[in-house]
Amino acid sequence: MLRAMSLSRGVFRVFTLFALLLAFGLTAQRAHGQASAGITGTVTDASGAVVTGAHVSIVNNATQTSVKSDTSSAGTYSAIGLLPGKYTVTVEDPGFLKSIQSGINIEVSTTATINFSLKAGGGSEVVEVKASSIALNTTQPQLGTTIEPAVVAALPNEVSGRGRQIDALQFLAPGTTGNTFSHRVNGGVDFEQEIIYNGIPFPQPETEGYTTNLNPPFEMVQEFRVERATFAAQFGLGQGALTYQMASGTNAFHGDLFEINRNSSFDSVGFFNGPAWGGRNKAPTDHENN
Repeated sequence: MLRAMSLSRGVFRVFTLFALLLAFGLTAQRAHGQASAGITGTVTDASGAVVTGAHVSIVNNATQTSVKSDTSSAGTYSAIGLLPGKYTVTVEDPGFLKSIQSGINIEVSTTATINFSLKAGGGSEVVEVKASSIALNTTQPQLGTTIEPAVVAALPNEVSGRGRQIDALQFLAPGTTGNTFSHRVNGGVDFEQEIIYNGIPFPQPETEGYTTNLNPPFEMVQEFRVERATFAAQFGLGQGALTYQMASGTNAFHGDLFEINRNSSFDSVGFFNGPAWGGRNKAPTDHENN
């Protein structure tokens, strides 16, 4: 009987583990699709009249994935759910030269506005514009600061019990004060910051904005943004919003490798370990390899 109970418990544990892994996998796929960036714009001709039915292609430069759209009766196009990064937008319409804008930077939780003015013509001619590194957001009212991938990747590794923590990124943005437990955005009050991962809010009933115990690994973060004022309707749970977008991969192999070594041989004795305080006059034992 004991053997049967042990076997049934083992089967139950395996089934539970399988269910958790399945749920985690499905959840990760949903989270992957919840990118909160976007792009919009208006297509006109040289006279300023809107161009309807123009074909718009929006291509992620890192993955070559594309989103197709046609301009509306008002000459506008829109794409949402884009991953932050560099994009190339191409507009084509019979009777006009193909127009391309490349190097468009789409930031996390923002919608960039990229307008086109088509020139009359045909054949194989192409008008290509190298876009500025920052695209303007003219469709949403909130003010904030984006910590871009180059900055995230350049941050040093910190040796501590928790290693590098993504919630420390918020203090790179102006107007954020305090510490990872109790912080304020733009003069707001403690524990009133909304946390968003890949476009999905992560509310907490007691210490809203405190995520140290739940942080994803630092290496997963591609981009981070602090929303600090005049919030859009999507940010309705606090005085400030901390939005994280996880890296989605590209068509090229890449990665990070680091090793942190700490040894007592590198440390000083310290004030309280000296003979004046009855110490052993020896640095405390501390060996770490991360």
